[in-house]
Order: sequence, then structure tokens, then C-alpha cells
Amino acid sequence: MNVSADEWRTAAAAARAEGCAWFAMLTAVDDPDAGVVEVVLVVGEPGAQQQLRCAVDRSAPALASVADLWAGAAFAEREVHEMFGVDFAGNSDLRPLLLPAGLETPPLRRDAGLGRRAATEWPGAVEPGDSAKARRRPVVAIGADSQKWVVEL
Repeated sequence: MNVSADEWRTAAAAARAEGCAWFAMLTAVDDPDAGVVEVVLVVGEPGAQQQLRCAVDRSAPALASVADLWAGAAFAEREVHEMFGVDFAGNSDLRPLLLPAGLETPPLRRDAGLGRRAATEWPGAVEPGDSAKARRRPVVAIGADSQKWVVEL
């Protein structure tokens, strides 16, 4: 079910009240073309799950926390905050899990640069994406007659 940012907390609490006591996951998807980060929450019972989706503005993504409804959501909110930059109001523990503090662009945003790739020389003969392809040396298969075996490249 798609909900707005204002309805996010209410819809999650309603799902919990309806018996969705099982927390499956909370994640996000970055959509720079639409200018949103879509947050996805999956809860329910095994075999009967509900999905809540909410598109938040990419420039200032923020939602209400659902960590008090499902304990497992606290860790997932930290991860989405770190990797996509979504703030969860009411979650007091949004410290980084893996990355150093102070990154400018969250790493799973589609516009995040790969700093290590920019600073490291490519070790291959050809840059990735170039039309010219490096060729491998032809190898004769075991048991094949090398005089009859021809490779056309």
C-alpha cells in the first residue's frame, strides 16, 4: 500500500494493531529521476505479509520512526539512514553502522561517486565500457586435433 509521509506512522500503527507482529524488513530505493527516495516496510506473519511504501523528497528525506512498533526496525532505520540519508524522527540512535561519519552523499544513492574508483588506476588493458575488447589467447581443448581446430575471431 502506498502512503504519504504524513500517513506513514498511522498506517504502520494500524498494521501493527491488525496483528502484523512480525517485522520482515525496512529498506529504501533511490529514484533520482522522480526526485524521491522510496522507503519500503514489510510486516505481517509468515505467509501473509503487508507492504507499506512511502516516497519522500530526495532533498530532505524524513519519516517518523516505527522502531517502537517493531524492535527490529531500529537497526533497519539506522541502515537506511546511513545508506540512503533518510532521517527517522523519534529514533534516537541513528549513528553510522559501517561508514565514517560526515560523508557528503549516502553511498547507495545513485548519484554517489565511487571515490576509490576515481583515485585508483584501472588495472585492465581496456577501460570498462569501452568498445574495444581485450582478446584472450585461444586454447586448444584437451583431446582436440590442433591442426583441425580453428578459431574465428
